[in-house]
Amino acid sequence: MKRGRRALPVARTAALFATAALASLMCFLPSEPVELESEAEISREFADDPVPAEQVALRTAAPPKRVSPPPEPAARAAKTREAEGHGEALDVPHPITAEHRVIQRELRLIAALIDALDLRDASSLRRLIALHKLEYPQDENALRAGYERIADCLETPGEHSRQAAQDYYATERASTLRRYVRRVCLEGDGAR
Repeated sequence: MKRGRRALPVARTAALFATAALASLMCFLPSEPVELESEAEISREFADDPVPAEQVALRTAAPPKRVSPPPEPAARAAKTREAEGHGEALDVPHPITAEHRVIQRELRLIAALIDALDLRDASSLRRLIALHKLEYPQDENALRAGYERIADCLETPGEHSRQAAQDYYATERASTLRRYVRRVCLEGDGAR
């Protein structure tokens, strides 16, 4: 009689584990059959795309994901909000002005300076520093001075360039170039 009572909890436990395993497996199975688009439908969808043939082959290999329709344009949404009485429209995107273009140009120039620094190309650094000085004479962040110190250390390593770099490092505490001045000039990583 004891043997029969013991077998019952073991059987229940095994049944519970089997049920849990089956339920877990069912979570990974799709609930509805997946319908794949035919190649003709896919090629019609991309017929107007001016895409190279290699990319078309990549696109048609897997059916595109279905996404929700794009939100309505901001201007129409703003008019809708005005009509609803929410006041002035704030969602209309602002145009790119001449000031935005100036900022973008300076950011591209700084990116070129960083690239020249990464390559340890002192002549390119000098050329880009001169261009930056011509286009942006104000230089509130003293970036040119930092790049000039680094260019000095790359071109003529020695005590004079090291001392100028040390002065820049000590005075320009908030400069984003401090770490590069330290690495290239003060720690001697200029030659790489």
